[in-house]
Amino acid sequence: MAERRKRLEALFRNLAGDFLKTHGAGKAVITITGCDIRKDLGGVVVRVSIYPDTEEERVLRELKALSPKLRSFVSGQTSMRTVPRFTFIADSGEKNRKRIDELLDTL
Repeated sequence: MAERRKRLEALFRNLAGDFLKTHGAGKAVITITGCDIRKDLGGVVVRVSIYPDTEEERVLRELKALSPKLRSFVSGQTSMRTVPRFTFIADSGEKNRKRIDELLDTL
């Protein structure tokens, strides 16, 4: 089951990336940093990094509005009977890494 989960996470990460290439969020740069699937396969959390940080709230609102379209896109690209719902969240791990790099540069 763990291998299947990894394959599905990679598939969803790639499909979300393909989708965002055509349905991007304006001038902001969006990087998908990972996908996490719920145990019952009913939902996928897509972690994203957004640059510049000042656009984060706006981009997350737009991504939330695009979630149903992403689900339809995934449905058309796969032969899954039930396609999970997608949720986008900002990847705080990436922000923390950047902050640590900044602090180390000051030493």
